[in-house]
Amino acid sequence: MILNMISYNQINEVNMIKIEVDFETEVIDYLSEKGHVRRGQLIKYLIESHPGDRGYSKKSIERKLANMHKAELILILKDLQDLEKHGIEKEDGKASYVFAKNSIERTRHIDTIFNLLKTGDEIDKKMVLDEIKRYEKRYVLNPSQLDLLVLNLDNKDTCLIDNLLEILYKHIIDKGIKPGNKTILLEKLRDLLERYPEEHKKHTMLRRRVIWLLGFYNDKAIIEQLKKDVEAGILSRQKGDYWNWSTVRVIEEGRTELFYLENRLRKEGNIETADALAEIRNQAEILSEKPIDPNEPREAAISSLGQIPNLRGIKK
Repeated sequence: MILNMISYNQINEVNMIKIEVDFETEVIDYLSEKGHVRRGQLIKYLIESHPGDRGYSKKSIERKLANMHKAELILILKDLQDLEKHGIEKEDGKASYVFAKNSIERTRHIDTIFNLLKTGDEIDKKMVLDEIKRYEKRYVLNPSQLDLLVLNLDNKDTCLIDNLLEILYKHIIDKGIKPGNKTILLEKLRDLLERYPEEHKKHTMLRRRVIWLLGFYNDKAIIEQLKKDVEAGILSRQKGDYWNWSTVRVIEEGRTELFYLENRLRKEGNIETADALAEIRNQAEILSEKPIDPNEPREAAISSLGQIPNLRGIKK
């Protein structure tokens, strides 16, 4: 009987340890993916992910998070100055934010090498971008760092520009983190459209990402580029650049101008281009129920993007 009791207690203790380890693993994995999260949001996520599970009440979660903090597995920051170092603008005076310790260490690593984007040569810059992409699922840049990426968009190296745009696109649209200086970003993007008016043979996503980013900010340069594509006779092969949630609002708002443009094309007998323009407008109308709004919270923008249909094989 005593042996059975000891065995039962040992099994119970092992199970409790496993529950704690599973909890810690889940929290660290979640934080590593997000970079950081408000403490209240993390608690809500854990409760909703484990409805009715033992050890996932609000009180239990708070206790476990406190233990993880004491064990230095996570960091819980509340001070405004500490948060600003990570590019966080505190919205609620009482809010605290939770970080995985390894994400802080990655932040220090990226911060250490990031200055090479200002002072380094082309090899330095390419290596920094490769490092950012290497840790893209475990690290997020802050608005100030994104501003520095934007300043490098006038580089003459097309490969470097393509990598910069990929990182900016993923942060702005996929992760909901925007550069601090919107004006300079839009200026650089418009300049890129001037430099790359057609699809690049090697970097096929370059122009497309520029247009999608401009669309995210509802910039009228998209309409101007669309008209240039018409005049250059390339709209039918570039129409996929305009099939995206991010371009919906600006295309829909330009409906009257685009109507008359399509009307003129049909009267001139340019049916192929007119049909391509009609298709772009049709796709915009289809997607118009959930366009991207740059002023929406991060979760709302991501939710909209997550429901993009497969439009005739056009890759996102």
